[in-house]
Amino acid sequence: MQGAVFQAALQWHDYVLLFATDDVPFEEGLSIYLLDQRLSVVDRARMYFIYSPGIFSDLDLSEDDTVRFRFIGDCIWKLTLHSTKKFAIPILSKPLGVHRPLRFFRRFEITR
Repeated sequence: MQGAVFQAALQWHDYVLLFATDDVPFEEGLSIYLLDQRLSVVDRARMYFIYSPGIFSDLDLSEDDTVRFRFIGDCIWKLTLHSTKKFAIPILSKPLGVHRPLRFFRRFEITR
């Protein structure tokens, strides 16, 4: 698992959603992990742009199954959690700056 600075941990059903940043000035990265009851990683994502500072802020939990936050750029990111695996085409199903392992199923989706 990557990440040096713990930012947030959220319980969602029987899962835990973790946010951790790298603590690298001027090139910050955000790691997001969805863990099951045994603390095994079910899904993960990394957010970063080369030479782009990122500050994790404005965590919003006002919607069910959705987390909104600010990180890179002046935009709000939306993370939607799925109760079952959803099919995803690895190259086409992620916005710029979001990096995911090569898998065809996701338990959460990140959009702007």
